Amino acid sequence: MMELRHLRYFVAVAQAEHFGKAAAQLHVSQSPLSRQIAQLEEEVGVELFTPVGRGVKLTPAGRSFLEGARATLARAALAVEDARATAQGRVGTVVVGFEGGLAYTGMLPKVVSRFRARHPRVQVRLLPLESDDPELPGGAPGSGGVPAAGGAGAGELRSRPGSSSAPRGDRPPRVLLSAEIKVPLHVL
Repeated sequence: MMELRHLRYFVAVAQAEHFGKAAAQLHVSQSPLSRQIAQLEEEVGVELFTPVGRGVKLTPAGRSFLEGARATLARAALAVEDARATAQGRVGTVVVGFEGGLAYTGMLPKVVSRFRARHPRVQVRLLPLESDDPELPGGAPGSGGVPAAGGAGAGELRSRPGSSSAPRGDRPPRVLLSAEIKVPLHVL
């Protein structure tokens, strides 16, 4: 069965045009490298290299396979990067629930704009909330502050009819984040 290792070995031999040089670059012995390439040729069903003096050259089928091998390796590297970015919170969706008046202060658009510039692969969804709703984390009147991310699960933030259009004077406006991805509050 073909593995990414086979493709890496194939690309290295194709670039070096020599099994010994490719083996040195890959930090493997020449004999196992030759076996891996032979297995690859058997699986593909065509000769990928032809001997030339002490080196090798790609056959026409080998040149065609090289393009696909490079594309496959590049796509695999991108998949790894996407997985890491997702795990680190650099990809995904952040749902930000906010009291209505916060949108008019100019602060929310600035914060969202700065966040989007720093995290272009994270989608930001804004959701106005009722400021006095005791069902929301930190929603009891006078609690103020910023509830911890994850205070409500993804999709649990609800828009309430009659959201206030201004923050209450007795406490600062609140922002509520969903837990779809983990984003430290300091990046907002």
